[in-house]
Amino acid sequence: MKKLKIQDNLKDRIWNVDKTGLMYVAKRKQSGCRNREEICIHQDVHRTWRNHDLVSCICANGTWILPFIIFKGSRWNEAYKKDCLPNTQVHLSDRGWITKELFLLWFQFFLDSTGGSPKPMLLLMDSQGVHITPQVIELAKVVKVAIIN
Repeated sequence: MKKLKIQDNLKDRIWNVDKTGLMYVAKRKQSGCRNREEICIHQDVHRTWRNHDLVSCICANGTWILPFIIFKGSRWNEAYKKDCLPNTQVHLSDRGWITKELFLLWFQFFLDSTGGSPKPMLLLMDSQGVHITPQVIELAKVVKVAIIN
């Protein structure tokens, strides 16, 4: 922090980003006799697991930016944005996980969302280092965001 000269007003300059994998099961209707029903439901549950990533970011002052959600899939469906907060970012990837390309999109979304924040800023990351590309590093230098993984 001394190197970045951000000792003053720290709470407005420190951000933390983290990704969490969310899983859910598509519900199936029950039918048939009780014993067969339990077996069928059990099998259906295991075949209908869905996973996606949620990238969230909060500032030390308590403010936060909107979620960045990544669903598994390759074809867009408007239902992905159903019940989301307005302007929430929703994207797709083959596995439902964040990729290097999506991380760059998230970083640009972060910069747009924090445009009025004092610079330089410190962005603390947990397990995202694998997604940092030279493009992200160069962009972070230009806009004065120090990334700590």
